[in-house]
Amino acid sequence: MAGQTTNSFIIAVSFWVFLATVVLAPLPYGSVHLWSYSLLSILVGISLVLWAVAALLHEPLYAVHVRHYRIPATLFAIVLVWVFVQGSPAVPQSLHHPLWTDLRSALGNPEIPGAISLNPDGTSLLIARLGTYAAVFWLAMQYGRSAERAKAVFWAIAATGAIYALYGIWAHLSGSGKILFADKWAYHQSLTSTFVNRNHYAVFAGMGLITSVALAITYLKQDMSGALDSPSRFVNSLEHLSLRLVVLIAIAIVIASALLLTKSRGGSIGTALGLVVLIILLRTGGALGRRSSLGLLGVILASGLVVFAFSGGGLASRIADTLLSSDRELIHHVAKEAIAAAPFTGHGAGTFPALFHQYRDAAFPAISPAYASAHGVYLEFTAEVGLVAAGLYFGMLLLIATRCFIGARNRRRHQVYPAAGGAIAALIAFHSYFDFGPQIPGIAVTFAALLGVAYAQSWSTVDVGRGQ
Repeated sequence: MAGQTTNSFIIAVSFWVFLATVVLAPLPYGSVHLWSYSLLSILVGISLVLWAVAALLHEPLYAVHVRHYRIPATLFAIVLVWVFVQGSPAVPQSLHHPLWTDLRSALGNPEIPGAISLNPDGTSLLIARLGTYAAVFWLAMQYGRSAERAKAVFWAIAATGAIYALYGIWAHLSGSGKILFADKWAYHQSLTSTFVNRNHYAVFAGMGLITSVALAITYLKQDMSGALDSPSRFVNSLEHLSLRLVVLIAIAIVIASALLLTKSRGGSIGTALGLVVLIILLRTGGALGRRSSLGLLGVILASGLVVFAFSGGGLASRIADTLLSSDRELIHHVAKEAIAAAPFTGHGAGTFPALFHQYRDAAFPAISPAYASAHGVYLEFTAEVGLVAAGLYFGMLLLIATRCFIGARNRRRHQVYPAAGGAIAALIAFHSYFDFGPQIPGIAVTFAALLGVAYAQSWSTVDVGRGQ
């Protein structure tokens, strides 16, 4: 009995350390600084060790066997090995970036070490980040196979999403001009919560909104079964609303308000797309009837219009402009030029800040800022690692998202989790064309946790037992 109690305690501690790491990741400016994402990596490593100890003591904690993720894992491993090769000085000099050859000639020293990567230190840092995100996905997948732990992860992200939103609303409306304890140095007229960039917080808020709506739909089916099939049944069932559903509705409204106050066009449109995908997936899987789906879409639209009326004035003025600004098009052109120059080897993962200076042209004013990102994940990552590695990496993510879509269609229970995973993947995929939100550690860790749970829940118990 004492041994079982000890095992349960270790398992609980390992899970809550992991969950605390995930929900706190967005707090220190999205964990973008060296100290914060280094600390994040350490905490994720500790969580991984605790999981391993707990899994040794309780074998069922290893809940998702390798056969269920061997293909995505293989693709990721190939990409990680290639990124390591890019940063290694051991590759032949004929493969080194041309600027290393120029440096050797300029200094008259042919012994200067080089690499495929233009910046090997930046490449090493990106390896650490990718490894951290993969570890979070792995832990979420293993923990998330339990329906109770899956629900805990979703609730924790929804609830802390509301806390971040409330803080952002207070900081924005109070005119504090601060992000936590530092003076705000950008986006003074937009809500950014604990993030620096409004677009990045908008993506984070969008994930929290989709998560809270997904949970709300689960309880809505329980508390108001069939209520959306007719107006009279809807009104009559309002008295049966549970406290948890009321709380989730409040969470969704708070997060939606904060999202609109960011004035982020891509974040708002991407979140709306994600919500539509969520309803479609639940409808396709039979979790919602046709009338219920239309009713829910109507409720979401009406609620959105109400929230928009109070919070969306700034966003409306920005939507009047084109979604693609001229600056973004110019930066995308820089990335395309870099891809054309090294289509297969790439210039090294994590090197775009240097690439920008190498490939910028007269189209940029002399006093334009130095861009550290291409404001487009697909183009930037392809420029850094090459077409083949980028194809493998995005193919891996597509396989995971596709599995979520399949799970949302095939599962009879708990399909809300893979449906939410597919919806959040749609948000991230859309926004990644216009900005670099997933490159922010606080966002990447949240996305990895939600996607890991969704992936784990995309198989039925029977399928897992048969090894399908």
